[in-house]
Amino acid sequence: MKHQRAEPVCTMSPKRLIKILGYLREYAQQWNKAYEEIAEQVCHAFADTKLKDGIGILEADCVDDWMDTNNPERCRYRAEDERNYWENVLFQGHRIGEIPRFNPCSSITFMDSIGRHFALPYYLLWALQDPDNMVANTLAYALENSYYTDELLLSVAQQRALLNAVGFLVEITANTYDDGYSTHGRLHLNT
Repeated sequence: MKHQRAEPVCTMSPKRLIKILGYLREYAQQWNKAYEEIAEQVCHAFADTKLKDGIGILEADCVDDWMDTNNPERCRYRAEDERNYWENVLFQGHRIGEIPRFNPCSSITFMDSIGRHFALPYYLLWALQDPDNMVANTLAYALENSYYTDELLLSVAQQRALLNAVGFLVEITANTYDDGYSTHGRLHLNT
C-alpha cells in the first residue's frame, strides 16, 4: 500500500488575516462566528495563491470586449491587475460600479483557469458577505458549470475550503428563503 504524503498546510499570516476579516465584518449583511470560521478556512487554504501570468479581473473585462492581447487598453489593465495578494481585489468589492473595468459579475467568465483559481477566494468571501447578491449568483453559476471548473487545480485544503464554503452558503440560503410552501422540508398548504 502506498502512503500518501501529507500536504503542507498553507497558513495566512495573522496580519493579513486580521485585515481580511475586518473588511468582511464591515461590509457583510450579517456576520457571526460560523461565517468567520468559513472565511478563515478559505483564507488559509488560498494564502499562497498567485495570479502569475493568468487573466485577472480587470483584463477579463477587456477580453469580454473582444480586445486582443496587443490592445493598449488591455495591456494597461493587465498591468493593473493584482497578481500577488487576492485580498487586494476583495477589498474593492464594495466599489462595484466605481472602478473602471471592475466587473465581477461577468469577469469570471473571461478569466483563464489561473485567473479563476486566483479569484476563487475573493468570490467565495464576497458570497459570504452577501449570499443574495449578483456576485454570489455568478459564483454559483460558475461552480455548477464544468467549463469554469475542469481546469482548476485545487489542493486538498482548497477543495475542502470550497466544499465547506459552498455547503455553508447553501445552508444559510435555504434557511433564509421562504417560498410559502415548505417549512423545514415539509410541505404545508395554506388552507
